[in-house]
Amino acid sequence: MTPPAFMSMSGSTTQPFLFRISSAQGVVGPLAPSLMMRALMRGMRDYNDALDDKGLLSQGNDDIISAFEREFRMTPKQLRSMFSHSVDPNGEINMKSVAIDWDFLVSDGQISGKVKPDQLLDASFAKKAVASLGPYVRRAR
Repeated sequence: MTPPAFMSMSGSTTQPFLFRISSAQGVVGPLAPSLMMRALMRGMRDYNDALDDKGLLSQGNDDIISAFEREFRMTPKQLRSMFSHSVDPNGEINMKSVAIDWDFLVSDGQISGKVKPDQLLDASFAKKAVASLGPYVRRAR
């Protein structure tokens, strides 16, 4: 079975990923997951502001382009012309997308499926970050 690819209106495909931040709590203290989510959400918002209406990094400031150039070993011209994945700047989880990935992983035998996504996903850190930062408002261009 082919892994699910998600097609944006621009025609680009993305593979979603999940990560677990609650495990950091026991290592570095109870505020670590909340602080990490707040920082992640600020980065997602900066990233979202760098995208134009077509999903291109054409609006990206030099700091974002430089960081991506360094991390992905791509030229600024390449970065400004490729279609990008989207992230929700308020940290909302697309459960339909998660369900598609989940079904693939179960059917491919990579996971048993005994535990369901809604038993694993915790949006409380994102909700706290939005409460602290306020709802996302796209920066004027």
